Amino acid sequence: MIVAWAKPDATNPVQQKFPIPAGTIEDDLIQPADFMPTLAAIAGTPLPSDQRVDGHDLSAYIHGRAGTHRPQSFLSHFPHSRGSDAYFTSYTEGDWKIIYDHAAKGWQLFNLAEDIEEQKNLVASNPPVALAMAQSLITALKKEDGQLPIIKMSGKPAEPDLSPLQAAVK
Repeated sequence: MIVAWAKPDATNPVQQKFPIPAGTIEDDLIQPADFMPTLAAIAGTPLPSDQRVDGHDLSAYIHGRAGTHRPQSFLSHFPHSRGSDAYFTSYTEGDWKIIYDHAAKGWQLFNLAEDIEEQKNLVASNPPVALAMAQSLITALKKEDGQLPIIKMSGKPAEPDLSPLQAAVK
């Protein structure tokens, strides 16, 4: 996301209220869910009390407050389709992203700093990181009370299966 004034003007009252520092770069990860709380904060509007808001308020960045960072982890759990009929949950923390395929009970691990297109699955070559990330995914999923998809064949929830990762670490 790029936030900047097209024509910086130190005398403009709106720009004084939102002093986006010229030439600064923040490389923090954000997600679309962050826009609602951010725009509400900028507009001075309270968030709905009857709705859960998953995003984080990023207005401190726009106000030019140095040292402000949103948490650098993301849980994506709809469960959502990822180009197929299978359902996935993903968790990103820093440079690492782990994806769980609920139907196949399979894991994928990517280092986004080295593989932004998620082409090289690192589960087999880095089982300790895969296990730690999978455990973080499950912890985040439980914290958010994420509903699990139901497997049509068995009628049971597709709970993330750590056993292949645990076996690879031993």
